[in-house]
Parts: sequence; structure tokens; C-alpha cells
Amino acid sequence: MMRDLDSTSDPRTDETRMTGSADPGRCAHRMRMWPALPLAFFLATGCTRLPTDAAGGRAARGAATASDLAPTAHVSDVIVQIEPGSDVDSVASAFNSQVLDVIPELSLALLRTPASLTASAFVGGLQSDSRVLFSESNAMVETAEAAQSTVAFCEATRTWSDVEDQTALTRVGAAEAQAYGRGEGALVAILDTGIDLDHPALAGVLDLPGIEVGAAGAAGDDRPEGVDTNLDGIVDGSLGHGTHVAGIVHAVAPGARLLPVRVLDSDGIGRAFRVAQGIVAAMESGADVINLSLGLPSESRAIQAALDLARSAGIVVVAAAGNSDVSTLDFPAAYPPVLAVAGTDPDDRKAPFSDFGGDVDLAAPAVGILSTYWDGTYARWSGTSMASPFVAGTAALLYGRLGPRSPATAGLIEQLILAGAESLASSDPVYGGLLGAGRLSAAGSVARSLDNGGQEAEPRDRLPH
Repeated sequence: MMRDLDSTSDPRTDETRMTGSADPGRCAHRMRMWPALPLAFFLATGCTRLPTDAAGGRAARGAATASDLAPTAHVSDVIVQIEPGSDVDSVASAFNSQVLDVIPELSLALLRTPASLTASAFVGGLQSDSRVLFSESNAMVETAEAAQSTVAFCEATRTWSDVEDQTALTRVGAAEAQAYGRGEGALVAILDTGIDLDHPALAGVLDLPGIEVGAAGAAGDDRPEGVDTNLDGIVDGSLGHGTHVAGIVHAVAPGARLLPVRVLDSDGIGRAFRVAQGIVAAMESGADVINLSLGLPSESRAIQAALDLARSAGIVVVAAAGNSDVSTLDFPAAYPPVLAVAGTDPDDRKAPFSDFGGDVDLAAPAVGILSTYWDGTYARWSGTSMASPFVAGTAALLYGRLGPRSPATAGLIEQLILAGAESLASSDPVYGGLLGAGRLSAAGSVARSLDNGGQEAEPRDRLPH
């Protein structure tokens, strides 16, 4: 088993680390094997601490409820974009439907399929209406880790200094990059399961209130809901996912502010409309960088429209490539305006689970990453969801130096990130050429920004392979 910290920093044995937390009262160990990998550690080991007293502590923030994001829920919801100036209620009425929600900035609406039609028939009927630009199902979105039923490996005795000292940060040159600025003035939106609003390591850097449609309590809080939305037998399988992602961004860019945008439930599942809504809300809240450690297998035009709007506003958007070990990336990582991030292991080789191919822009550490976790604790997690925030944090460092937000600055930051990456051709002869520009180097990207001289960048194209 690979260790991401120096051997002197953890007195426990590797066996202890694989079989559970040093403090069993804080995290309950759970394991799910993924047959595609011979080494379970890379993705399949994990634990999530579930609340034992629904009336006490953090569990009181979000009582356990049945998720409305389950595969069988809202299967008849349809997203529609209408011509500017058209009345969406009139469109819905023509099909005996009802409007559930709208994103006025994009002329998008969420409609309920009438009882007399199937969802596919409703989509087809809407497409024949001259007032409709497109219609599509409200597809399910999930973290790459939820797709593989992998959860975090809790390390309750860890502290923030352990996060800062891990070799993944050394590998990307975080400390060297921070010598020229720590991301002050930059705002990173984390679209995920939320962020633990009470985590001591994140105190003072959260941009609150967070964003969450229909929040009954603290908007954007990473909280247990007692749901198994993807029906994989793991309840709240992605609890702490957004907090873990946020901690990685904070470790790379400690001066940046973090905006929690909760678009996924505690099992790591959401819907395309909510993601598009979250992207627009993050843009309007002033985000400079958006991290999307989530995906779906096919494109969503609604999310594309939101991404186009965000990019036109000068936001750098970063997304996880996916954990299926295939050459076809998850969406939205596959969408060209997005920086698609694959995963590497501690030896600068492709992580066994990581997607790869010509649509990858670059890679970042993704195996056994230590970061913040739900309920003020710490955990290790593996996946491209962990690689993406290393890049998002680097974008925040650069925005802190090169801001304010603009399309030209966003283009320049993307170019600097790619130019600063280190080639993986020698460390991984098989996949090195299929991981974009190489492994992220925050130090290399910031160093190039010192000599930029205000040069504007041309729009980025995918690298040829």
C-alpha cells in the first residue's frame, strides 16, 4: 500500500490503516471491492462515520430523509430551453404540463411530464414546438466515486498539518507556488455535496451563506441524509466528498475563499438541472473558479449552456475526468471549455482507475489523498474527484495574482496551467502521452506567470495526441 505521508508522521502500521481508524468511535470502516482493480486500496477501501444519535450534534442539521434524487424519482422531469421572449408557462400549458423551476439567465425551465405521455414522447413533442430551442431529460449526475461505490478511508487522528505535509502537495510544488501569493482575492465555487461549515481547518475561508436550492437548514452544509440514492447498498456513500474536495483546494490556495454550492445529496447524486442552476448561481456570486468533481456519461445541453455562460464571464472551470479507466471522459470534463483532469499515482503514473485520452488536459495526484472530511475529521480518498481540486486551487493561485475576473484572464490562466505541467512520458511510457500536458505543477505555472507581462491568451484547444 502506498503511503502519501512520510513514514515518520504516522505511528500506526499499514495494517491498522487498512482495517480502520485508530479511533473506532469516530469512523466506522466499510469496504466495497471494485473487481476491475487488483489492489483494493486505490479506490475500494473506505469508511464513513454515520450519526448514531439523530437528535444530537451535526446530525441535527440535516435529518435523515428519503432522497428525491433517486434513479426512480423525477424520471419524468424534462429540461427545456425556450426562445427568448416566449412564455414558458404557455409552453407547459400547451402540453398539459407544469413548470417546476426556471433558470431565467439561460431561458431554461424544468417541466413535469404529463401523465398521458412518456418522458421520451414529451421530449419529442417539445422539440417540435417552434418556441423550444431544445429539450432533454433531467439526467442523473454523480461523483465518479459514487459511480464505483467507493467511499473515504477515515483517519480521525490526523490534523491539518498532516494534510499540508503530504507528498502530493510537494509533488505539485504547492509551497513554492505559495511563496508568490496564496490565492488572496480569488473565490472558488465547489459544486458538490456541500462543505462542512464547522470544520476547524476551513474556518475563515468559507464564503457564506452557501448556495443550495430548498435548503431547510444551513445552505451548502455537507450533512448526512440517511439515503442510498444509487441503490448500491452504501448509505450516505459520498458524505464528506465536498468537504474533502474543498480541503484540497484550501491546501493549494490557502488564501482563496471557498463557496459551497450543494448540488449533490449525501450519496453523491444530483440532477443536471440543479448543476446548471449551481453554475449560474456561482457565477452571479462572483466565483473566479468552479470545481466540478462530478459527471454523467452523456452530455447535457443545459449544463453546456451554463458552462458557456460561466466561461464568457471569465470563470475557469475544472472537472474530474472520471474513474472508469477508459478513453472516453465523463461529461462535463469532455466539454472543451472545461479543464479535464485525470489522476496520477505517487509514482507519476496514470492512476489505475483514471480515464485518459485526447480530451484530457492534464493530470494531478489522485491516490490516497488526505484532506478534510465531514464532522471536523480527516480522511483519505482516491479518485479523479481528488485530482480536479489540485488544479482548481492552482487556478485560484493564478487568479489571485492576475485578476480581476475576465475571459482573457481565464484563458491566460488555463494556458499557464498547461504550460507549467510536467511531462509524464518518462515516468509512464504507456499512458504518459494520454494524460494531456502532463502532471500539474503549481510551481511551474506560477513561475511562468511571473514572466507573463500581461500577455493575453488565445482560446485554448485540446492538446493533440
